[in-house]
Amino acid sequence: MSIIAWHGAVVCGGYDYEARVWQGPIGPVVWFLVPSFFALSGFLVMGSLQRNDLLSFLALRGLRIFPALAVELVLSAFIIGGLLTTLPVTAYFTDTRFFDYFGNLIGIVRYELPGVFQTMPTPAVNLQLWTIPYELDCYIVLSCLALLGLHRRPGVLLGLVVGLGVAFALHSAATGDLGARRMPMPGPALVFSFLCGAALYALRDRVPFKGSLFVAALVLSWLSLRSLEFHYAAALPVAYVTIYLGLLDPRRLFVLKGADYSYGLYLYGFPVQQTIAYLFPDTRTWAINVLLSLAVASCFAAFSWHVIESRVLANRRTVLGFLAKINRTDLVAKTAT
Repeated sequence: MSIIAWHGAVVCGGYDYEARVWQGPIGPVVWFLVPSFFALSGFLVMGSLQRNDLLSFLALRGLRIFPALAVELVLSAFIIGGLLTTLPVTAYFTDTRFFDYFGNLIGIVRYELPGVFQTMPTPAVNLQLWTIPYELDCYIVLSCLALLGLHRRPGVLLGLVVGLGVAFALHSAATGDLGARRMPMPGPALVFSFLCGAALYALRDRVPFKGSLFVAALVLSWLSLRSLEFHYAAALPVAYVTIYLGLLDPRRLFVLKGADYSYGLYLYGFPVQQTIAYLFPDTRTWAINVLLSLAVASCFAAFSWHVIESRVLANRRTVLGFLAKINRTDLVAKTAT
């Protein structure tokens, strides 16, 4: 929901307006959002990795990510694009950019569809998809660390992550290679945030989560995020702040019990915001766009969870059983050999 609120700036005012906002006094709050998202993902994903073998872990990640993403891409390309494009229908559906858009499913990010939202301040269908390549990077790196057995050695894992983060931070500061300043954070720093969250899960029985450390991490996060040069240093304190807040475990609203609408909001938030702003120009102000978009995107998120995500995840035992059968067959073959 906070990401949708932030995107109201770029939807209504474009990149320049968005840049002025995050360069202002609330900049560190805005910068906090995306690394926090990655840190939370790392914390939860490490739990899945420790409960499963690597192949099963990757299969579960695939079930969680790709079916819902594929449905969103199809709806955006065929419904939003097909109805709102300024091109003739035949020209739209035969344009190479239409087919290229589905590359988002495998991390080849394309923001625009032919003739869609071209008069908007930001002519993108789903700007949120910029995180997909870095999410895939996170799973690749974590898988490599698991192959080395480091997911079972949390102290070594945390030391390696922090050491690499410091090295990248020093390199970036020395060379001036700080990433695109329009991005909420340099991409590799997001991977470090993910790995810090994963390391904190692995160390959950040793790391104290208490108020004094939370305040210290919050201050360090603020100071690190005030300048792009120190964003790598923010990864660990941001992860700590995020996980501390999550472990408070507040009571869920009744509409959220038994459901997880976060991924659906992530997928549909920006297309909904763009569509509302395009169809109703009078709503192209931050507050109105965000309020309307949250209401509509929540409906799409509920659809995504109840129709797609939960039904796919209901089959995970079947998938895990199939993988276990394959592993047993391989083991028997190797033993016989």
